Amino acid sequence: MKTWMVVLLAALSPPAFSQTLTWNDVAYQIPQHESVQLASRLLSLAQAEVDAESAWKGLKVSTRPVAELTKADLGIDLWFLLGSTAADREKATALVETLALRQREADEAVGRATVDLLRAYNASYLAQQSVGVAEAARDEQKSRLEAVKQRVKQGTLTATAGALAEAGLQDSEAEVAQARLDLRLAWFALAFKATLETPRPDHQPGSQDPLGLVPLLAKPDFGPLVSPGLPVALIAMAKQNASTALAQRQRLEKARRALVAASALPLTFAPQLSYVAPQGSVVLSYSSVSGSLGLGGDVSLYRAPESVIKTVDPVLSASVLLTWEFSGDTALRRQALEDAVELERRRLGYLEASLELGVRSKYAAFLKAQESLAASLRAQESTGAAAQSFASKKLIGQVSPEEEAANAAVLVRATFAHDKAQVNLTLATLELREAASAWEIP
Repeated sequence: MKTWMVVLLAALSPPAFSQTLTWNDVAYQIPQHESVQLASRLLSLAQAEVDAESAWKGLKVSTRPVAELTKADLGIDLWFLLGSTAADREKATALVETLALRQREADEAVGRATVDLLRAYNASYLAQQSVGVAEAARDEQKSRLEAVKQRVKQGTLTATAGALAEAGLQDSEAEVAQARLDLRLAWFALAFKATLETPRPDHQPGSQDPLGLVPLLAKPDFGPLVSPGLPVALIAMAKQNASTALAQRQRLEKARRALVAASALPLTFAPQLSYVAPQGSVVLSYSSVSGSLGLGGDVSLYRAPESVIKTVDPVLSASVLLTWEFSGDTALRRQALEDAVELERRRLGYLEASLELGVRSKYAAFLKAQESLAASLRAQESTGAAAQSFASKKLIGQVSPEEEAANAAVLVRATFAHDKAQVNLTLATLELREAASAWEIP
């Protein structure tokens, strides 16, 4: 893979987690991702086809036994491949182009698998943090309910207020249950994509969790991520490096080659030199159709006496067969090939425009993620200042349990918002690289 991806995947160890899972554990499984496995197999197949096409074709040998009333001959022909036909050259070119395309797709598959697994890991990590947010909100509701009950007993609040507080606690309990379910689903989706074994600790009889516990997910940290660059440079990279663009350029070149071949003079020639004697014959020939040199001959195994047949004197002869092919539909076929070239050119233009739109969209998402991170950092700093003020009040006993639970919930929400902004920026950066095929940037 490219330089940046090599740095990303360096120094990874096999996943051996029990209750804690890190991004390195998941990244180690990138080569096992289904898309990477498929791309690797397609690349191996393309390489095997190129090797088979470029291998020595060997020697073709054929025999021609002839038996008549007056003679019996055994003919042997040897064909040596000296050149290649237009069809063979086109096939070899197509195989080389396919190999280049498969190599590009294999490189992209690693990057896309990385983004796919990171997206799943981020979803699981944020689902895990959402559970903490929901639990903090539940604890806040519990403290509020206790405070409301005290005020109802004191007569400062009505029973309706107590019922509403009870309903709020039940809603928060339901949100905690839903958050835990979302975490479990996100974890199983991650485990499936990364082919990870779920932890299965020993359970008590009658356990309601037979599939194992969800591991604790560590926050992904790649260090400072460098922006791939400005949109103009990224768009140029996408048009040059994307496998879809490469495939379309190959289709355009194939259409152009077909047009050039149709414009060439349809001339073939086959020179031949032969020597015929009573004992047999030898023929040396060449065919521009197959690009091969032929050496053949006949050996006389039996010949009737001269009283039965006339003896033929040795004869040396040479001939050249020239063939031109003219067809009434040549002009129409050329026009069809020209239209095919124009069609592939238009498809390439549309594809490049689509790639540009994709890069610009991901760049806008990247800028938005940057702004969200800056906003979350400002909010976290403001929350930290408020927390210091709250701690000072707590020291002098001016804080109620309800206020303390509310402050804890605010801190959890601020931390969650900042973590979410950080992981979203990481994902937005990688998605921008993916859209631009910009994995080579360090």
